[in-house]
Amino acid sequence: MKKKVLGKKLFAVLLVLAILIGGLTACRAGNKYKVDGGNIMYNDKGKIFWCDRSVTNAEIPEELPDKNGNNIPIVGIGANAFNRCTALESITIPGTVTSIEDKAFHGCSALTEVNFEGSEADWTAMTGEMTDENDNAPLLAATINFGK
Repeated sequence: MKKKVLGKKLFAVLLVLAILIGGLTACRAGNKYKVDGGNIMYNDKGKIFWCDRSVTNAEIPEELPDKNGNNIPIVGIGANAFNRCTALESITIPGTVTSIEDKAFHGCSALTEVNFEGSEADWTAMTGEMTDENDNAPLLAATINFGK
């Protein structure tokens, strides 16, 4: 009798673990783009949402293909997208990006250079409310180069 109960409990625990692991994998579902040192991931709405912590230089183009092969504009960098990417030294952000969320660059201790392909006015409009409190301090402390 104890073996049946133990077997059912073990099955239930394994089922829950399988569901949790599947859910975590689904959270990381997206499109990959190869950059120096690894990959960044973006969704079909054009938001960067994750990167390998080994990324050293991320040159993000204005458009990337969605799952159907259609080019979509890259418009945002999500919360925690580059969180703790301690190897990231430089990043090129296309002028199509209009939002950078909280903690997008939290812990990016090596980040020293940001190349923003938009104008200084566009950058100020996007980052004007940004403070160290939203944990994007490495982004704010880097040298910013403007493309327009």
